[in-house]
Amino acid sequence: MNPRSYLEFVRLYSDEFEELHARVYHKLVHARTHLGPIGTRHRLAMFLRYVGHGGTWTQMSGEFAIGSSTASKITRDVAGAIIDCDDVAFPTPTRSTWMAALNGFQRSSSYPAAIGALDGKHIACVVCVLCQAALLRSITVSWIPQRPSHSGSAYYNSKGFYSIVLLAVVDADYRCLLYYLGKQYTTQNKLGNGSGY
Repeated sequence: MNPRSYLEFVRLYSDEFEELHARVYHKLVHARTHLGPIGTRHRLAMFLRYVGHGGTWTQMSGEFAIGSSTASKITRDVAGAIIDCDDVAFPTPTRSTWMAALNGFQRSSSYPAAIGALDGKHIACVVCVLCQAALLRSITVSWIPQRPSHSGSAYYNSKGFYSIVLLAVVDADYRCLLYYLGKQYTTQNKLGNGSGY
């Protein structure tokens, strides 16, 4: 795969992919059973494809020729492995990190004092529901929006669903420098309203 296709597919350059793979490899290895396990690079690529492009588990299962429940489990497993390596995968930015980001923005977009681009997204709170069709003897997976237990309206956002907020700061090459995943959305959580963001 050429470098541009690689970047478009998993949103990382091949050397960045290999570096991340080396860090999470030991958490992604599965024992060989009667079936050969899905390889660690394949697992990481599936996770990166999902978080980089979105989509549904059905789309993921078609793209990688695996079951949708397998795609869901692999995504959760890889996310857990990356979170366990958080300090390594997302080190605290240093002065040199910020200076490199500043130079990148000056070079690529002529912004004289930008050190990062900030964006946010509402991540829906959902519950996985397995539905078994009695006549067809098949199982389907559905994701049903649902508020967290005992939360009242704390996670309800202005878009009409329950969510938590993901904020990220990237450099001029779209590499993540900082992220924040957390607090529920409330009407007070807007920039300029003392939200702490």
